[in-house]
Amino acid sequence: MNEPQTPKREPPFGTGIFIILAILVLLIAAVVIHDASGFISGLGKHLTHLFENAGLNPNNQRKFGNFVELILIAAFFGWAWNRFKRK
Repeated sequence: MNEPQTPKREPPFGTGIFIILAILVLLIAAVVIHDASGFISGLGKHLTHLFENAGLNPNNQRKFGNFVELILIAAFFGWAWNRFKRK
């Protein structure tokens, strides 16, 4: 009738250190997410700028350069998409 109790398992470093490590991980994640969102926002602005200023006239070096950059970006993303899709 009297079943033996299983001993409670304590974290290897203690509860206090576990909580401090968890808070540290959350703070690092917040910084990484904030920086990544800034990077993605900047990338979106750059791509928008390229689309607005791209042109097919090879005599206008700036507009044609933007067009070529868009083509290279599309080729890279197509290659990366196919590469990851296979795995």
